[in-house]
Amino acid sequence: MERESIEYDVVVVGGGPSGLASACKLKQLNPNLSVCLLEKGAEIGSHILSGAVFEPKTLFDLFPEDAKTVQHLKPLLPKTTFTGLLTITKV
Repeated sequence: MERESIEYDVVVVGGGPSGLASACKLKQLNPNLSVCLLEKGAEIGSHILSGAVFEPKTLFDLFPEDAKTVQHLKPLLPKTTFTGLLTITKV
C-alpha cells in the first residue's frame, strides 16, 4: 500500500489559541515557510473551553493592522463586581 506524504517546514500540533498564534506568527515572519496546523477537532479551536473571558491585547499584538479596523471591546460593567452564593449546612 502506497501512502501519500506531504513535506512541511513546520508542523504545529493543536489548533487552540497557542497553536494558531504560533502558526500565524511563523507565516508572518517567513511567508515562504510551509506550515501545517493539525487539529483533531472538526474545526480549529473546537475543543476550547471558554468562560467568556477574553483579553484581545495579544491578538491585536499579533495582527496590528487588523487591530486598527476592529472596534475595541469595552467591559460590560464599569467596575469589578463579585457576587456569590454561600450555602452553610450544620450537621
